[in-house]
Amino acid sequence: MRVLLDTCVAGQAAEVVRQAGHDVIWAGDWSPDPGDEEILRRATAESRVLATIDKDFGELVIVQGMLHVGLIRLVGFRSRDQGPALVNLLSTYEAELAAGAILTAEPWRVRVRPGTGVIQSEQPNPPAKVAGVSLLLEGGFPAGDTGQGWVRSAKWPLEFEFMLGAVFDRPVAATSASLEIIREPTGERVERKVQPIDASAGPIQHWHGWFHSVSIAEPGNYKIVLHVEGVEPVSQ
Repeated sequence: MRVLLDTCVAGQAAEVVRQAGHDVIWAGDWSPDPGDEEILRRATAESRVLATIDKDFGELVIVQGMLHVGLIRLVGFRSRDQGPALVNLLSTYEAELAAGAILTAEPWRVRVRPGTGVIQSEQPNPPAKVAGVSLLLEGGFPAGDTGQGWVRSAKWPLEFEFMLGAVFDRPVAATSASLEIIREPTGERVERKVQPIDASAGPIQHWHGWFHSVSIAEPGNYKIVLHVEGVEPVSQ
């Protein structure tokens, strides 16, 4: 099979999987690290099963709906055991992975989330768009400070409470939203919070929620990115 190993998977695992007859790329050979979304895009574009330790890929494919051609997440394996574990998983679950399954593998068990059986080159329905957004921020800023003065007098790291609201251009069946704080211009994610959405009443066209204990460690330029399931991300 064609496989892409995430940077968090031990480099020695790549050679073990390669010796078993698989076409393997290890993202650790890339410099700099392109980030989770780009790694997933490359794996999909090259029809490669993605192997990782990082649980964030699960959100990218399940919550945000990014395309993939099979995903393996290793949990609790020592570095030296990752290669043999992947060889066994690729052999045992070849048909499931070919159909786009997501495997969560621990040394004593494997959980399988079945794929659709059809890998599409593009999403059949484009995501909804955010028609309007509101932001309320509490905490962090010293009282009475303005301009650059608050940066000097603030106690770092800063702790915030964010209330975000959004209106969508059509109803969406969303079950979760996530807030990301991204450092500019590096694109480094410094904070991430997830908020469940009550889907019991069916699709929604507007939503608001609080994200608590959001932390920023040091002064800098940051942007806020809101992800809602089935909706194009929006940043502030």
